[in-house]
Amino acid sequence: MLKAGIAHIHLVVLHHFWNANERTARGLSTLVLQRSLYRFRKLISLESHLSGVRGFYFTAIERALGGRVTLEYDATSWLEFFTQALNVEAEVLVGGFIEWHRMMDECLRNFGKKN
Repeated sequence: MLKAGIAHIHLVVLHHFWNANERTARGLSTLVLQRSLYRFRKLISLESHLSGVRGFYFTAIERALGGRVTLEYDATSWLEFFTQALNVEAEVLVGGFIEWHRMMDECLRNFGKKN
């Protein structure tokens, strides 16, 4: 997860027109997550979450990079924000699975009985 967050902020540093490359940076971090040990695939929608908290997203980037973009920056605040965003999406995913499991149990109770 940290690799995905670092890839994201590094792309912003290399191409610091934040509005122009935010989607590309989110896509890169999603790709890193999908190729990670956890293989998030399309289960977590980091793209939609970060789009929904855009103001906080830009604030986290600005806090990490400071007033001017240089190669010497502290990504700690960005990584805290990024991992919190992943945590929120993971909780949404777990909630969805719990609800799906409840519905499947109900279907089996209602329709799985042999008459």
